[in-house]
Amino acid sequence: MRLVILDTDALIHRAYHALPPLSSQKGEPTNAIYGFFSIFIKMVQTLKPDYIIAALDTPAPTFRKQAFENYKAHRPKTPDDLVSQLQKVKGLLGELGILTLAKDAYEADDIIGTVVYKLQTTSYKLETVIVTGDLDTLQLIREGVKVYTMKRGMTDTVIYDATAVRARFGLEPTQLPDYKGLVGDQSDNIPGVSGVGPKTASSLLQKFQNLETLFKSKDLPEKLKGKKDQALFSKELATITAHAPVSFKLESAQWKGFDLPLWEKYLAPLGFSSLLRRMSLPSGGSERQESLFLDKTPQVKANSQEEPLTKIALWLLNPELKNPEPREPFASVKVRLQSSGLLQVFEEIEAPLVPILDSMQRIGIRVNSQALKVLEEDITKEAQTVRQEMFRLAGEEFNPASPDQLRTLFFEKLKLPVAGIRKTPGGKISTQESELIKLARHHEIIPYILKHRELEKLLTTYLRPLYEKIAPDGRVHTTFIQTGTATGRLASQNPNLQNIPAQGEWSGKVKNLFIADEGFSFASFDYSQIELRVAAHLADDSRMKDAFAKGEDIHTRTAAEVFGVSEDKVTPVMRRMAKVFNFGILYGLSAHGLAQNLQISREEAQEFIDNYFHRFSGVKRYIERMRSEVVAKGYLTTLFGRKRFFEELRHPERLAHNVREAMFREAINFPIQGTATADIIKIAMIRVTQSLNLLNPSTSDNVRLLLQIHDDLLFEIRESELTRVVPRIEESMEHAAALSVPLKVEVKIGKKWGNLEAF
Repeated sequence: MRLVILDTDALIHRAYHALPPLSSQKGEPTNAIYGFFSIFIKMVQTLKPDYIIAALDTPAPTFRKQAFENYKAHRPKTPDDLVSQLQKVKGLLGELGILTLAKDAYEADDIIGTVVYKLQTTSYKLETVIVTGDLDTLQLIREGVKVYTMKRGMTDTVIYDATAVRARFGLEPTQLPDYKGLVGDQSDNIPGVSGVGPKTASSLLQKFQNLETLFKSKDLPEKLKGKKDQALFSKELATITAHAPVSFKLESAQWKGFDLPLWEKYLAPLGFSSLLRRMSLPSGGSERQESLFLDKTPQVKANSQEEPLTKIALWLLNPELKNPEPREPFASVKVRLQSSGLLQVFEEIEAPLVPILDSMQRIGIRVNSQALKVLEEDITKEAQTVRQEMFRLAGEEFNPASPDQLRTLFFEKLKLPVAGIRKTPGGKISTQESELIKLARHHEIIPYILKHRELEKLLTTYLRPLYEKIAPDGRVHTTFIQTGTATGRLASQNPNLQNIPAQGEWSGKVKNLFIADEGFSFASFDYSQIELRVAAHLADDSRMKDAFAKGEDIHTRTAAEVFGVSEDKVTPVMRRMAKVFNFGILYGLSAHGLAQNLQISREEAQEFIDNYFHRFSGVKRYIERMRSEVVAKGYLTTLFGRKRFFEELRHPERLAHNVREAMFREAINFPIQGTATADIIKIAMIRVTQSLNLLNPSTSDNVRLLLQIHDDLLFEIRESELTRVVPRIEESMEHAAALSVPLKVEVKIGKKWGNLEAF
């Protein structure tokens, strides 16, 4: 039998802060209510409990507050819209038949601790799971007791047992109050001992077991001398009691499943129709997760792929929808797919990808946490140095993240020229990176500001958030979003591993935080210039096709054609310009844009474009054909039949010129990008998975598909298997599509993601 105990207030608070504001038709705030019951439904379908108890806080002061006036004193007043939702959830739990337990002077954690203690000392043979929004109850973990919580947001869940606690803290669950006695707890305002950090606390407790033994030791560190009372008092505040004066009968907590009419009565008026639909859906598996308490390894449920097929199909029908809500039977959606010519894309590309993404998310990728800390410190120091130099050059301190302060500094104090600098939609001078680059030659402060932005982005976007995303298994488990883009490309979030910087001074160092397991190596399989190869095929351009067929460098060939020289006379500058042509003009880059990019006159840029289209006439015909086709049909398709709709372009005369041309650029881009980095890479993932049987758990002992980064697949392969496996992956990828030009894959191997070398 399985009992689930809900840490109700913690879950409601988590939901409130994780979700954007929502309201019912009556205007009542509902985001916390919605989030709580979303967690509830997921919990029921995942854990399949026999009994459910909801532990509640009360408004009365707790015994900890009475003992220590500053306990939780720094917490801001609970917002009124959260107070109302807390009360609403607690009332609804009673109406829905969920047993609730609360007691004045005691926190919900104490109620949970008491229930766990009482049931563990009875004859009940129970498996208990504590569902919470924080980690305070980890100290209650023991045999038969685990904690189910969220690492971030609402969907990224993890289950802690004693092994997982040891992996994270280096301590037993029962030692966590001692740990807080030393390091304190900022969220609860528990003081701990000043100057004692997590590493020191873990080390001391591994040696001395508990605070009582530690303070009796002759080897007591100097910083702890005279701090015994403070440490023991902090431990007392952090210890969950097992003796709250509550009584209950387990039979009263029996869970009999969702009484849909009853739940509809209370949730429908709040506008929670999607939650009601989820209640009637089957759970992720046909059997309860019996292994939850049998497996001795950490039970990490990493970012599981929960994209119903009733959602992917709707997205294919309207790819602009970021989060389609199924409102009709799947059978009728399938009929619409058939009539729209999208059934093949669904059945042969998107549907087979679902279990592959789920496997990738569960596997994750290992992070060197020690190297992460060192790199964060290095970049923080560098950012401080750059910041001081900015202030010196400016003659004053300012906030480099404030556009208003930058505008004042640049155009009022430093008198930098405004000519050629774009304005924001609100009419203010833009301080975006593209505009600052234009100012770089006018003042030496600009490169420092750009450098500071780069460093701050590394810290805030990649490094600092990465700590909390490392699971107890030492790996990060990104979530792949299958329905996240209009082009069909996969998206990645929490963390976004597709957005790790590819170039720049710090790129390699950031990527080197990701390391292969012992005995394994990373293997990167990168499609070489796949978008240009697809463009050559779709445009049927003879010169581009000839270059790829002969294995020539396409940018050198383009430079030779455009500048009218032999390939051996092409200079690096000419090749760079040709690269801009190939990737820019193909997607509608204008003479004005090309002139800015290459720092040449508009007349020169137009001459280059004219010459390019003269030499690569197939490309010009393709662009003209796509413009005509999208005006006639209102949509364009990839080579495999994926569609993207541009209905506004059926009447382009109704659009402003800049809006119209931007939409045409997107439309011309779609068949190329959608074919290359959506269809072909997904087909390659499916082919490789089938070829190597990667969904078989035993196979992952040797070969693991970890990441997809646009046109690149990253594997983790046992080193003894490299020579056997690499050619098979390469072959599968290069034959993923039959084009009129060859697909080419470049393979690199290494122990760190940033230090890969040609295989």
